[in-house]
Amino acid sequence: MGVTKTHNDIFLDIDESRSIESNFMDTFESGYIALHPFYKRVFQDDFDYRRNLKDTFHLIEPVTWDKVKTELKFKNLNQLANALLTINSSDFKELKDFVEYKRLLFPIIEEDTIPEVLLNKYLQCLKRHGIKEVISGYSKHTIFEGDRQNTRIEFDEKNLFEVIGFLHHKFVVTVDNLNIVLLLPDHDCPYTLILGDKGLIDSFIRDFDVEGFWVDKKTNFDWWR
Repeated sequence: MGVTKTHNDIFLDIDESRSIESNFMDTFESGYIALHPFYKRVFQDDFDYRRNLKDTFHLIEPVTWDKVKTELKFKNLNQLANALLTINSSDFKELKDFVEYKRLLFPIIEEDTIPEVLLNKYLQCLKRHGIKEVISGYSKHTIFEGDRQNTRIEFDEKNLFEVIGFLHHKFVVTVDNLNIVLLLPDHDCPYTLILGDKGLIDSFIRDFDVEGFWVDKKTNFDWWR
């Protein structure tokens, strides 16, 4: 993959007691919450589709939160997020029945991962800007000492899915010379933060149809509570 390491590590510390904006306003112009999508169930439960993303990626079928919320008649995304994260609630039971009936998979939440579909969109965005190298950084949630450093990865069409597989369990994904960063805030988070230049993020979420919403001064990391 053409991996090299740099001494200028990108480390994003997080204070969950403060709003998202107050954590990053000195570094980034804006932030967008990219919701981890539901998926249509297209693989057998015992099949690890991530082992060969090059062949399986085109079979992944995301389903939006808005579609699930609408069909369940939940009042807003907060209610849906609470249902996802509160397994003993009546809303969770209703959601679980719905997911089973519709043959869906729950969003990636407890696997410490940024969804493959979002990583693919991010790399495609970088390609449009002529960028051929991505950087995995780290946050305070990065467990293994060997991962607590930057890793630079060259990518192109030939190794795109190999790179996505490498980045899948990283908490921070960024790039030189373009102010747009992916950050997984915590281990059990139902979304990935997109931080950076507002105009750049806006074009990214519009061009690649990234579901979510913008953060404001009051948006907390657990915004659904």
